[in-house]
Amino acid sequence: MATRTHVVIGAAAAGAAALAALLYLHTRRSKKRKGQKSSQLLPNSSRQKTLKYLMEGDVWKFHVYEVPAARKEGHEVVHASPPHIFGQPFHLAIKAAHVESILGAEGLEKARQFYEPFDNAFGLGYKNLVTRKSKGDGWHPIRKKVAPFFAQTNLSKRMEGIHEKLQEMLDNFKAAGAKDEALDIGAEFTKLTVDVIAATAFDYDLKTQKGGEEGEAILEGIPILLKEAVLSHHIPVRRWFSWFFPEVQKANKMREKLTEICLKILRLRREKGEIDLSKDNTLIARILDAEYESEMHRAADVMTFLFAGHDTTGFTLSWTVFELVKHPEKLKRAQQEIESLMEERPADKRDGLITFEDFGKIPFIYACIREAMRMWPVVPGGGSRQVPKGHPLTLGDYVIPAGGTVAISQAGLGRAPEWGDPNNFRPERWLEESDTETATEAPASSSESESEDTQAQSLQPQLKKAKALPIAELQKKYWLPFSSGPRNCVGMNLALMEARVVLAAVLYHFNFDVKKLPVPGDEMTTYAIAKPKGGVWLVPRSRR
Repeated sequence: MATRTHVVIGAAAAGAAALAALLYLHTRRSKKRKGQKSSQLLPNSSRQKTLKYLMEGDVWKFHVYEVPAARKEGHEVVHASPPHIFGQPFHLAIKAAHVESILGAEGLEKARQFYEPFDNAFGLGYKNLVTRKSKGDGWHPIRKKVAPFFAQTNLSKRMEGIHEKLQEMLDNFKAAGAKDEALDIGAEFTKLTVDVIAATAFDYDLKTQKGGEEGEAILEGIPILLKEAVLSHHIPVRRWFSWFFPEVQKANKMREKLTEICLKILRLRREKGEIDLSKDNTLIARILDAEYESEMHRAADVMTFLFAGHDTTGFTLSWTVFELVKHPEKLKRAQQEIESLMEERPADKRDGLITFEDFGKIPFIYACIREAMRMWPVVPGGGSRQVPKGHPLTLGDYVIPAGGTVAISQAGLGRAPEWGDPNNFRPERWLEESDTETATEAPASSSESESEDTQAQSLQPQLKKAKALPIAELQKKYWLPFSSGPRNCVGMNLALMEARVVLAAVLYHFNFDVKKLPVPGDEMTTYAIAKPKGGVWLVPRSRR
């Protein structure tokens, strides 16, 4: 009986998908008759290629390598082939002029059919702050309630908690170096960042860096859940016949384990007594004080912040170190900057741990972080939005059908020709006051690392020498690692603060022997979050 039901459901779904495909083709023909453009198919796109990219975590290549090629040809809106015959195109806006129409205050709503699978990833099966729609879904009052925790004045009071967890990582680095042990730097950074978000936001010690089981469960479980969310969205048969896929069953078990952890965090804070936000401005207190549909919806947001508060920052740090070890002269400059700051302190206070007041004294270190985020954003494709039914979306000369989905290609904007030399790691651009004419080719160098950069650039479309826009304009329009508009990342201040504190301390205390780096042209692997493929393996060498 169950099998027959599944067959009926599958047939109905297939029929609905076929009807949707016919409607899409009809709309496309109508647009052509009116002289309007459809989004451009990405170069060399095919269903087989899209499916392969999805299964192997290579969707980022559309954004980093193929979107710039489409820009070179003059296109502004593109799409890749759907992974199967019933799939609909997923449109990508690849020009900054369209950001406001999609992500702005009067922009589009989140596409529920795209985000629903992520309820099962970092939402424990429930709607959360990331996946809720902006209107009529409870998003705004929850966002308003939790936002004050992320104010800079409040976060500056949490610096001691960051320093405590950071010192644990520095000790681990020192011990590894003494044993000539190579570490996957991304794995170490994410252990740190999940401990930091738990301690500073939830007053909870996961002890991940000391082998704590709960922290390890989070680090193991979230990638499994994210991968399944991505695959089940594009390959819905995984949802319809979940019992048939061992990976789906494993994801379900991990979700149960993470649910227990999040409910425990809520329970322990309740046991401490009544919530008074004037005395307790922690994120956990604010979540408990907010209006939710149920305790499970609260737990979903605890999990959401544990996820969003560690993966993104941890891998941003990994990408930054990845670029710095390939560019020794920039690494040296960053180290000299933190050394100069420490020399202003008494000898017994030169620990490499900076405070909120020190941020203005490390502009180059901050520039390195922002440059890595430009080249290797941890969310390459950005969040999707849905075109309202009955109202096609016009983006310049392009029209996206009513009911379709569209996203801003964040990695595509980060590699746009408007940067002048988009394929070069050049942190100095963030310190420039005016527009500069720059070439896309890397400067000649005899170093092996520069040679690898040249290999990677050979995979990019060759852009002509370009005049870069002023950095202020680029940062506003082309640098979107935290998205844009009212649905931008609420945790942006914490992420940028933590990244500066951690990177400054690491550079002050360590040099690195490179053991293994991602292969040029195959640097990333991504299932929603992009991390270095194969890891960034380094041996930390103490400088103190």
